[in-house]
Amino acid sequence: MSLQYAHQRKEEGVELEGTLALEAPSKAFLTQLFTTHSNKTMFLAGLSIKSKKDSFEKKKGREIAVARIVPIVFTLDTIYQEGTKHLYHFYSNNFKIGRQTYHVRVTLTTVAESEQVKLIKMYLDTAISGSYL
Repeated sequence: MSLQYAHQRKEEGVELEGTLALEAPSKAFLTQLFTTHSNKTMFLAGLSIKSKKDSFEKKKGREIAVARIVPIVFTLDTIYQEGTKHLYHFYSNNFKIGRQTYHVRVTLTTVAESEQVKLIKMYLDTAISGSYL
């Protein structure tokens, strides 16, 4: 397992900018999660949020995200196949920074010929009370 990073930059419809550090699970773990029909799992993850008055710096965001790594419960939302790739969508409402709670969605991918799992996408938003999805 190794740390992987995803960055969210400000664009249309996206208010928050931030960086996620995630210890990606193994391909065998994701397969086991699918076969056991469990939809909740725990990953080591850290999150940094860019202040509105600061400029976005990937290096600084990564350093802060790594410093905040803790076990976070993620819920498996969907799994689908695109050619030889399998895409796994997870979400969590458990990221707390100060008094604010954040909702994070991540997409992990695996390729049939490889054992590597890659973090390819992250979406960040402020969490709302109750069920998000």
